[in-house]
Amino acid sequence: MSENPFLLSVEKVIRILLVVFFMMLQYHCKRSFKPSAELASTPSDFEPGTPPNDYVEINSSIAVMGAWDYTLVDGSSPCLEMVDKALGSDFANSTINFLPTHGFLVDPPHDGTEKIVTASLQEFRGAKPLTWGNRICYRVSERACNPPTLAMIKTFEDGMAACFEKVFSKGRGISITPHVDDGKREGRWRNSHALGLVIEGDWECEKYVDSYYCAMLVPIANAIKRTRITSLPVYFSAQGEMGATVFAYTSQYSHAIALLRESLDPRSDDPKIKFGISLNFNKIFGNFPTQYLSSRAFKELLKKLDFFGASAYTNLTLAADGSLPFLQFDQVFNSVNQELAAIKTDLKKDASHLELIFSEVGIGGSVDSKKPATSGRDALSAPWAGIHGTFNPKTNPWSDPDVANGAIQFYCGLSLYLSKNLVPSASPWRERVKGAFIWNLASWDIQGLYHTSSVAKQGSYLIPEVGLAIKKYNETGVYRCPTQKFPRDPSIVN
Repeated sequence: MSENPFLLSVEKVIRILLVVFFMMLQYHCKRSFKPSAELASTPSDFEPGTPPNDYVEINSSIAVMGAWDYTLVDGSSPCLEMVDKALGSDFANSTINFLPTHGFLVDPPHDGTEKIVTASLQEFRGAKPLTWGNRICYRVSERACNPPTLAMIKTFEDGMAACFEKVFSKGRGISITPHVDDGKREGRWRNSHALGLVIEGDWECEKYVDSYYCAMLVPIANAIKRTRITSLPVYFSAQGEMGATVFAYTSQYSHAIALLRESLDPRSDDPKIKFGISLNFNKIFGNFPTQYLSSRAFKELLKKLDFFGASAYTNLTLAADGSLPFLQFDQVFNSVNQELAAIKTDLKKDASHLELIFSEVGIGGSVDSKKPATSGRDALSAPWAGIHGTFNPKTNPWSDPDVANGAIQFYCGLSLYLSKNLVPSASPWRERVKGAFIWNLASWDIQGLYHTSSVAKQGSYLIPEVGLAIKKYNETGVYRCPTQKFPRDPSIVN
């Protein structure tokens, strides 16, 4: 009997597909750490890859740390300059995250809060103490944080509108993750501040304009309304890495999001406008005592959301061969979910409809936020730790090739985690992760985006190798990782 030529053709196609499949499975961290000049002369190191059908970009964030960043002067601002940079050919961002930041003010404990503060101290011994307050201030300089006036709020709205408009005009989407820092600069953590959204129920912002809702959320919503192109996505988180406020005032957050949604999407039928909250990966309650938490109220809040964000700074460990097992990024939402169990809430069951976002992601190159790490392994063990302030070449962690290699491994593992079809795996969270935004500030700013991350004639926190690899990944879905692993740790035994 003669062989069927059709069956032979099918067999050849199957063989080719199998070869391609196994080549893709062998994709792993394969590119040595090289000086940027050498990298620039050898673009072939980044081999063209076949984009997977489903991958999530690693996008940049614009830190708007105070009035000095958003105030328009002759039509320009540092925010606009950073937007221009992030929209440029060196980044390939399809969505840009904004981090508008004001200050919070602390009220002294009173009859209604003293017992909760006491319970917090008992439950979270050694942690940063829980603070209260429902007023915010505007950071007008590095040392001054003033109560906002209507004129100051208008300046903030105009500045953010200009930045949003620039992004929308280029056909890109935006994400907003508002923050508040200690207005008195006394070292208090935003996550442990129980911030009320309004003052004395003034949701109309008629009497009290210095509340978080009136001076942060409303002007941001107005700026979006003024500039948005309807076909482009907007991810609007009500806050960022601020846990105590969400769990102390859960019902207020439900109401605020309903008001914001009505303002931006009156018919609630625009799939491009999404609302969410963003918590830290651990200590999600911000030291708010669990005995006072409401499971029912939080589950009601989850029903009103479209996405749930978390800061992705979980400790990471290298494998024996020096590579970073990418499924460790599951620990981010594993940790959040384990803590939510204290209020009988499960993100898999009670929030299965929500997209998941790495609202902050990055590695800072330290272990204690005081000095640079001495190895990439150490830096990976504490991605949350970095060197704060303006770039200083003497304390630049990335000047050490081994620590810089840790950053390369970090983003290699992150890209593999986000390349869902290219590197399939069993994961309870991976398929739901729809966004990842770098914390572009201080030593975490490995793209050199924030204006104090670079100092003329001194250097920058930019790691060119990582910046270029992220750009190529965003364009193709393939991140080319280094072949040279970390020096083998002799303490690791196979």
